[in-house]
Amino acid sequence: MENDNQFEYFLERAEQGDAEAQFNLGILYDDGNGVPQDDRKALDWYRRAAEQGYDPAQFQLAIFYMQGREVLLSLGKAAEWFRKAAERGNPDAQTMLAIMCRDGMGMSRDYAEAAEWFRKAAEQGDDDAQFGLGCFYAHGAGVEQDHLKAVDWYLKAAKQGNVDAQYNLGYAYESGEGVPQDYDKAADWYHSAAEQGDTHAQVNLGNLYREGRGVPKDKETAKYWFQKAAEQGETVGQFNLEAAQFNDAEFPVEPESFGESTFLTDGGDHLKHGIGLDQENEALDEWVREAAEEGDPQSQYRLGNWYRYKLEEGSDYSEAAEWYRQAAEQGHTEAQMELGAMYENGLGVPQDPEEAAKWYRQALSLPEDDDSED
Repeated sequence: MENDNQFEYFLERAEQGDAEAQFNLGILYDDGNGVPQDDRKALDWYRRAAEQGYDPAQFQLAIFYMQGREVLLSLGKAAEWFRKAAERGNPDAQTMLAIMCRDGMGMSRDYAEAAEWFRKAAEQGDDDAQFGLGCFYAHGAGVEQDHLKAVDWYLKAAKQGNVDAQYNLGYAYESGEGVPQDYDKAADWYHSAAEQGDTHAQVNLGNLYREGRGVPKDKETAKYWFQKAAEQGETVGQFNLEAAQFNDAEFPVEPESFGESTFLTDGGDHLKHGIGLDQENEALDEWVREAAEEGDPQSQYRLGNWYRYKLEEGSDYSEAAEWYRQAAEQGHTEAQMELGAMYENGLGVPQDPEEAAKWYRQALSLPEDDDSED
């Protein structure tokens, strides 16, 4: 169908109330396909379809709220629309809702609910959800810890090309966690992830080649993979490359000695697991408070988490907001996200959607947008 005819076809039916046609009009305006690109018109048609219960439109409307496109950025409203679509069985929405439950985006953190939404999407074949559910089983977050089930879900995701699942499978086979130790399989899965550009897999694969585990011992191939990681800024890759160049065999760097981004790990762990909240003890270590008072943003964030989530006698939202603010003002993205949620929900601070949007934008590295509607 020609673009002009396609537009007229959808417009006629959309104006008659056809939700699918309304959604398709939204897509045309969103993509600028056959019509001038127009976020505002895309939003309008998505909303009309979403309000009729059309789940693909509900998902797109949630994305607009999450990005603050022609609306005031609101993770709370994004979560509401993701939930509507998720309850209709939309796997993309189920995965996004699970992530928001996991990370406390627009709602309180709830690992058990996150696990259920990951499961629903995973059973429909969503590889990100399969990876997420595997992570939950690996760490006992929201489900009983079960390394065998973790590996099973990683495998489902890895076979679909999910790079994080491929890395975790490689680590599982290298360490023997949940599966019999098998360096050949570890090398295979690291290679799959490394070919997709995963720096941690590149480092670990380089180590296997350097040590001759699961692959022939080959210093040149080891250097190749260390170089690949180093070119992307991976410091362990840079260190290993320098060590290999100087034939320095005294400083092997094992996979567990480096960490991933705070969004994907609980700080310095060797396994990518997609769990954002520190798995710390209920009792707050005194050194965390001391470091927070000295201005360390990560400690300020952890102290904010403790006041918000972990006080035995109940949360102290005002104190939590203050510590989040101190970390947020230093650029700590998780603290910025939490502070945005405090303002959106009026927890410990006056409810202020615009202030919430400001902090969300900083956390998500989105530009300011003054030309938006509620």
